[in-house]
Amino acid sequence: MSYVGMAKINLSNNKLHLSPGLFPENTEFLHSVRYIDWDDEDNHISMSDRMKELRYAKKYSWKTYSELERIASVEFKEALSLQNTRAVISTFRGNYEDGLNNDIGWVYQGFIEDKKGYLRPQTHEETINCMGCHSHLGATTDSTFAFARKFEGVDKNKNNFAWNHWTQKGLVGVKEAQVIYKNIGSKYEYSFYLNNNHSGNEFRSNNEIKEKFFGINGILKETMIEKLHNDISLLLFPSYNRAMQLNKAYKVIVEEQSFIYGRDASIEPIDNVFLEIQENQVTNITKAIVQQ
Repeated sequence: MSYVGMAKINLSNNKLHLSPGLFPENTEFLHSVRYIDWDDEDNHISMSDRMKELRYAKKYSWKTYSELERIASVEFKEALSLQNTRAVISTFRGNYEDGLNNDIGWVYQGFIEDKKGYLRPQTHEETINCMGCHSHLGATTDSTFAFARKFEGVDKNKNNFAWNHWTQKGLVGVKEAQVIYKNIGSKYEYSFYLNNNHSGNEFRSNNEIKEKFFGINGILKETMIEKLHNDISLLLFPSYNRAMQLNKAYKVIVEEQSFIYGRDASIEPIDNVFLEIQENQVTNITKAIVQQ
């Protein structure tokens, strides 16, 4: 096992730790979230020059496996002890300039559009939107998502090297990943989601996906699922009209500066969401969703 670059040099000088699945101290990630552009030549969406957000993360301290397990177990035990009492909301230390601490060794900060389209630092409340996924969610690799799923780069001669930027290598033709689910076995990742959610987003409001992948009776179209296995862009890429509508809908959020109420652009009113949650309201969920 080893690192590359400066991390390899620092490791040889005993300035860093090394464990599988964990990033070295002082690792930094920076990535943008863009508006949707359109490529007339390839007839599908592309990355716009205009940014919605710029997101930054830095690992400031090392946590061992046992320390990470202890942090997770403490939260789990708290959840069990609070089953019959009020829920406790997570709190995150930090400030407007430096970002928020996720308690497992990382600090996160984001920059988002102001009314005129310039990037500004997120407020504490706006940054909490990031912390929900980059703190206590178990599906991450050392509290991050994308790096562990990144593909090897390919140059014009089809030789593998480093990594490509998304403008160099997109999602067209990328095969659907298979994931091993506990007590269920290996399943195609996106197909599993579609079969259980019956839509293409968490609000179940993406009618374009419903029409493309589901029949009138709500059953998945097997022919589309077979195509999805070999090209995930069929699911992830919107049509030109939907892409432009999503851009316009998000621009409304920017003009309102209403990010604390959500950043997902909605073209139509969302029906599958409670406007207000009552105390002790019952979900009517009796068991976890499993593959049919």
